[in-house]
Amino acid sequence: MGGDYSKDSFDALRDYAGVFLQQGRPVLDSDWNEMVRVLERRIRAGTVDTIGRAVVPRETETGFHIRLAGGGIEIGPGRLYLDGMLVENHGNADFARAGDGPAPVFDRGTGPATAPLGVLDEMTSPPEGYVAYGAQPWWPTPEDPPRGGGPVLAYLVVWRREVTALIDPTLLDPALGGVDSATRWQTVWQVRLLGGIGTGATCATPETALAGWAATIAPSTARLSTDTVDVEDPEDPCLVPPTDGYTGLENQFYRVEIHQVGESGAQSDAWFKYSRENASVAAAIDSFAASADRITVRSIGRDEILRFREGNWVEITDDRREFDHRSGQILRIAAVREDMREIELEGSIDPDLIPTGLDGDTARARHSRLIRWDQTGVIRNSADNSVWWDLDAENPGAPPGLIPVPPAGTVLLLESGITVAFSTAPGAGRYRAMDAWRFRARTAGTQIERLTEAPPDSVQRHYCKLAVLPSANAAPDDCRIFWPPEPAQIPAAEGCACSVCVTPESHASGALTIQTGIDRVAAAGGGTVCLNPGRYELREALRMANLFGVTLKGHGITTVLSFQNAVGAAIEIDTCIDIRIEDLSIIVAPESAGSTAPGAASAHGLRATHTATMALRRLAILVLASGPTRQDHGIVLEGIVMAAKIEECLIAAPMGIGSVSAFDAMGGGGVVAAVEPRPGWLALAELRMLDNIVFADNVGLRLVGLAFSLAGTTMARNVFSGSMAGVALNWFELPTGGAALDGNTIQSEGPAAVIGVNDIRLQDNEISGGPVAADGIFIMPNVVPEAPISAQLIGNRISDLGGAGIRIAGHYDALLIKRNQIRRCGLAGIMSQPGFDGRHIAIEDNVIEEIRGGPNGVGAAGIVLLGVIEGQARGNSIRRIGREMPDGSQNAGIALQGVIGMAVEGNTIYEIGPDRAEARAWGVLVRPPWFQMSIADNRIDGSTERRGEFTAWQAIEIGAEEDIARIGDGVALLEGFTGAMGAVPGIDRRAIGYAAIDGRLYALTHFDAFEVAPILPVQLGVAGNQVIHFAPQLAPAVTIVARGTASVDFSRNQCDLLGGANIAAQVIVVAERITAGANSLRHPRDAGLSLLLATRAAAPVGNITSAGVQVTPAGLPAAFAALNIIAP
Repeated sequence: MGGDYSKDSFDALRDYAGVFLQQGRPVLDSDWNEMVRVLERRIRAGTVDTIGRAVVPRETETGFHIRLAGGGIEIGPGRLYLDGMLVENHGNADFARAGDGPAPVFDRGTGPATAPLGVLDEMTSPPEGYVAYGAQPWWPTPEDPPRGGGPVLAYLVVWRREVTALIDPTLLDPALGGVDSATRWQTVWQVRLLGGIGTGATCATPETALAGWAATIAPSTARLSTDTVDVEDPEDPCLVPPTDGYTGLENQFYRVEIHQVGESGAQSDAWFKYSRENASVAAAIDSFAASADRITVRSIGRDEILRFREGNWVEITDDRREFDHRSGQILRIAAVREDMREIELEGSIDPDLIPTGLDGDTARARHSRLIRWDQTGVIRNSADNSVWWDLDAENPGAPPGLIPVPPAGTVLLLESGITVAFSTAPGAGRYRAMDAWRFRARTAGTQIERLTEAPPDSVQRHYCKLAVLPSANAAPDDCRIFWPPEPAQIPAAEGCACSVCVTPESHASGALTIQTGIDRVAAAGGGTVCLNPGRYELREALRMANLFGVTLKGHGITTVLSFQNAVGAAIEIDTCIDIRIEDLSIIVAPESAGSTAPGAASAHGLRATHTATMALRRLAILVLASGPTRQDHGIVLEGIVMAAKIEECLIAAPMGIGSVSAFDAMGGGGVVAAVEPRPGWLALAELRMLDNIVFADNVGLRLVGLAFSLAGTTMARNVFSGSMAGVALNWFELPTGGAALDGNTIQSEGPAAVIGVNDIRLQDNEISGGPVAADGIFIMPNVVPEAPISAQLIGNRISDLGGAGIRIAGHYDALLIKRNQIRRCGLAGIMSQPGFDGRHIAIEDNVIEEIRGGPNGVGAAGIVLLGVIEGQARGNSIRRIGREMPDGSQNAGIALQGVIGMAVEGNTIYEIGPDRAEARAWGVLVRPPWFQMSIADNRIDGSTERRGEFTAWQAIEIGAEEDIARIGDGVALLEGFTGAMGAVPGIDRRAIGYAAIDGRLYALTHFDAFEVAPILPVQLGVAGNQVIHFAPQLAPAVTIVARGTASVDFSRNQCDLLGGANIAAQVIVVAERITAGANSLRHPRDAGLSLLLATRAAAPVGNITSAGVQVTPAGLPAAFAALNIIAP
């Protein structure tokens, strides 16, 4: 079974290094998949070239260790690299100490906190985590160990399997309603046993002398060639005969697969099948009928073409067959009952394919599945058009639904002008079941992808020896190879911990410098250079190039590397693997330290270019330069940086940690002198920064510009401080990329955290900057403008800022802003910038308080949102907003404009505005355009103390300012929405505008105009809110003016307005349709009407008011008068 792809365009012989999208061009699945294949081959090739074909890292020395225990064979937990692929046995953790039995565990252990950690810093399972031979995760039905005594070879077989949503239903996102998206590659492994390898065989026995080993690991000898021929008479008489080539009506991605092979493994003993859709038309099997000839599937098909029909040949298979390297069973569909999702088959299903239902043996556990194949009717010999095989005929002794592989030289006409020819390559291998080839067929040009004696491109198995078991009781002979290898004895070694020891005296005299020590251990294949305490003057940079497994280690802060009059970096790391620099100080005085002019040569503490598994630990780096244009870094990362760790470092420099060339390449620099060639880009994979303290003149952490993220980046428990920004992250990333900032302290006089990463989580950070600082979290556009941002901002403490706590200034797909505490900020707690829109935003359970307001009396707001397609603001506590704002200011708890759909529910909003008549204040303010809105179950309080001064406070105001202003001249219904300017606190009216054009809503800014959404009917619900205000009012507590064909529900609200007022009504609702029920409105009776409804159709029922309900212009119908109560 394969994925639904258009083609496979990867070809290693083309030497492509990347795939680049062009603007305005189609995006093909094959381009993305080729990019994955290019990167995967680069990583595998680099791994093999560096560490060899099959090694176990010393960080997990029990990885695939074979031992005898309890009368059986067990497999050790850990990692192994085979032909460049990472293979992991996650093992079983021993939870006996916790009272539970053994249970599978992924990178999690129960050992003491002081136990060594793995190379990727996860907690590995303890030594008790061995897995029994019979309990392997990827071989549910392992073969019994060989009998007869004698040595037995335990070996590992590994391959990549293709996983779709049928095999792993968790790949389906419930939000898509069952529609699948991407597939996955999965690395699976099995430990198998080979007996009869020869008396006295050990791990030292040459592989050629191990009986049966060569045949076991030999690749398939099956080969396939494809072509097209002229077809003068198509099967469909309605079609015009083509002149040559592929005659199909659809573009296809064919799959030809060997289904079964006899004992001989010869070409003459093989049978094949084919699919036009890469065998992607498949369905999960939910149940098997007791009669063994009917099954119930999860889906009959996606459409009228990609579905199951009567007469189709189908394959029933499951994980057990797949992991046994066996194909499923081929049967023909007798009937399809769509309403029951039941398929009846011609023949009985093999018993081993039917789950027993005992001990978890179910179709769901086995991932039982049904696959459609497309062979049908007569298959002809291309040479003379004779019948080669008739699938509809009785073929005694032949497997049903399969085509016999013809001898070499015979060309078969598959269909639509496509021909296939099989052959056998020389070698020790054989034809194998599940060997498959794929090729594309295109109607344009009537062409197909031509294969010429191509080997199978499906399952590629990889093998290595693990151990030789001499007998049932003897200890196994361990065949594994470890990396890094034991270092050769170095004459200068002072002990086991250090390969070379350097002293300040030997370095200063030149007898043994640090560079010499590095060169010595490099020549020996790796090792550790130890530095005694003292000061080491560097006349030039320490260079570590093309090294593997080298450690440079000091004795803490008293080991000082001093680089005076520096240009470049004190330590240069280039194209290295497993480099560790630990426990020392670096002091750098740039040659141009006194210059702040653009272009001044920079100097850095350390620069790493093209590295893997690098570790920088407990370093103190000081760069003696300052100035806003200085680009000197404590640590510089360039090129490919994979699995790097920067831990427990202290850095003080103009720039803390970052990439110089990636920033320059995007035009952000221009101030860094070109000391030597640099890659000009940065690609990160599994970068981890933990427990560092970074003080920067300018930016603490800057990874922006021409930067890429290939795998996750984690920054946790750090301190980042910089005058321009604490953290600045903006890169392009693969779906496997993303970033996490957890538990950091971020401080800046500018924006504290500038974020443009596509997929990021900020959680439990402490973010601040002082009263004149800018924003706390600033969401900016991604470096690829078309890539919207998805972010989780959870549990952060944001305080003491001059701008907004969280400012959204970029297009976004999904923002989750939850459980944050935002205090003592300037303009707003959470606000979106004009000119950017988003698909989904969730603002929940935040505390927003002490928002002072913007300069020049522009006002303050707890939450300000513009251009939201869908969202919700729920459970937030918003208080003390704009309390000190001057007269003329506008202040709001929640302010919305340009909202397509929004739920404002369960919030607590109080102490908004300065409690003066000259300053406006709203609990919830909504300006048009808006279409679907729910404002429900909020608590909105004005003044809670009785006072005689009037206020301009309102609990809820919904509508355009000019529409509300017209109420004083008489209430009237208004036409539909046509346009509006920005009209919420904190937003310049000229910065944003909205217009309705041809049924679509557009947003207009100084620099852009873009479509937001189609114009929708206006639906508004204001229900279940509780309002209290004890001061006299200048305006109704609730005002709703909805243009056009709007429907408004105003129900279950409780308003206690006890300050008095001389206004038309306490609540005014203007809309075409209004339902108003079960409201309680209490206020002094001389303060005007309680509820005024301006509408063509109203249903006021069950309201209890102090001064009654009025409907204009038609008046309150008599039928409703008795259904509403007037009470004090």
